[in-house]
Amino acid sequence: MRNLLDLPITGGMKVKKVLFIALVAVFVLALAGTAFAVAPAVSDPVTGISTFTYKDLQDVSAKTEGGYAAFDATTGIPAGVGYASGVNGKGPHGGYSTTTNKCKVCHAVHRAEGAYYLLRADSQDDACDYCHIGGSAHSAKVVYDLNPAGTATSNGHTIGAQTYIPDSSVSQIAQAVTLSTTDANGATVTATINVRSYDPAKNEMFRLTRHHAQSPVGTGRSGWKKVGPYALRCMNCHQPHNATAQIWRPMAYDNTLVQDGANLADGYKLLRRFPSGDTTGAANVYGMFDVGQQIKVPETTLTAGFNFSKQASADGVYSENGINSARPRWIAQGWDIGAGTGPSEDPATVNQYTLSVWCADCHNLNIGGAIEFASQTPVIPEELGFKAHTERTHPAPFVGAHSGPGQCYSCHRDDLSVRNGTADPAGYGSGQAAAPVMPASGSCTQCHYGTQAYLYDHNEASAIATSVVGGYTRDSDFPHSGKSTDMKLLGSYTASVATNAAYVPTFSFTGVSETNLDAVCIRCHPGIGVHN
Repeated sequence: MRNLLDLPITGGMKVKKVLFIALVAVFVLALAGTAFAVAPAVSDPVTGISTFTYKDLQDVSAKTEGGYAAFDATTGIPAGVGYASGVNGKGPHGGYSTTTNKCKVCHAVHRAEGAYYLLRADSQDDACDYCHIGGSAHSAKVVYDLNPAGTATSNGHTIGAQTYIPDSSVSQIAQAVTLSTTDANGATVTATINVRSYDPAKNEMFRLTRHHAQSPVGTGRSGWKKVGPYALRCMNCHQPHNATAQIWRPMAYDNTLVQDGANLADGYKLLRRFPSGDTTGAANVYGMFDVGQQIKVPETTLTAGFNFSKQASADGVYSENGINSARPRWIAQGWDIGAGTGPSEDPATVNQYTLSVWCADCHNLNIGGAIEFASQTPVIPEELGFKAHTERTHPAPFVGAHSGPGQCYSCHRDDLSVRNGTADPAGYGSGQAAAPVMPASGSCTQCHYGTQAYLYDHNEASAIATSVVGGYTRDSDFPHSGKSTDMKLLGSYTASVATNAAYVPTFSFTGVSETNLDAVCIRCHPGIGVHN
């Protein structure tokens, strides 16, 4: 067939007619191609099962290609799409068995792109980023967003931060301090209390690891290897494999708000049982540490003299959930005085929403009990006042008020809701209506934000979601990053003094920086300067 461009100039009308017909044919074929390109669905939007099938020579029937649904998209992903069904189908962390195919989500058996542990990235943190930073097609869990700076955010936990842990100490001790004043008659009045004193040297961040088949206890080479110190990274706080011996397994929060439930066998948010990597004593000749030398986060009700001390940090070993571990590197006084029962009143009740206990494994200077003089033995003379903070810090967790014991997140609330029971103010938080804690308690959680408020804020238990009107799952990434107008996870808001008949402080949005920290204090003390 001759090329159209080779036709002679004569008979030009015929050439134009042939060109026109050819162009029409091309246009029609292009339309058909466009239509066929969008018709087939790549995968089922719910299960992630591919719509395409193929059959090898040895196959009796056709089989589907791999699935691409994001993990956590549904709890009912059928078996046979690369991971197990039911609860194990929620993600690649844990639940490995002969019927699953989860390892390859992060690792490649052959031709791994990363140079570390056959990962798909050159570092463990980059491997986490692949699914959990910003929007990802592979996970519904976003722990760092891309605004303002992703993992480099300065108002949250900054990945790559220094190895020294802020607000930490290598050791603490209760030191006797005598308070003195004079009464109305000029007589000297004294009282001696134990006040926490601490070594100014800070802890550094380590991680504990061991070879897969090696025993954690025993003699010879048995034990755990302490590696680091590390700059802050995802692996400091989380155990990606959900290993039972390495995850924090607190008690489950009972929805009746009376008592704790069973031990959480699968842990909570992949949090490590030994997040600081801190140990006591010396390593053996191989540089290994016995499990009893590891500083462990308590997992059941806090009991003085058992899993924490009132006198000195890390001064003993205790056994909990089958694990022998050293006591925490902090001390606390007064948690066994005058507290109520259950997670709605007792700050010594440890569950997955009692995060102060877990945070204190690293920030061990920021935890303590709230002691009133009248509750102590002997009774402190009223001339000396009515309160003492023997830990010299804002106590966390402290005795519950309206929504359970206050925690670190009572102040460091980042993108958690300001008021449960009401819609988040425009421009703050998720903008969704929060699940109510109690009928009239919404504004109270501006100050009294405890375990119960946190429970409903995250609303991760299905029983809660079905029993509470307006229940929902928040899109908070606490405690990873906050607003650009925020600092140290404190949250960009304040509360003004109550002027209404219900004595409810009103909310106002304000940025928080080093120059206006009064805005944080005024949340809970709005009357300072007005009534005090």
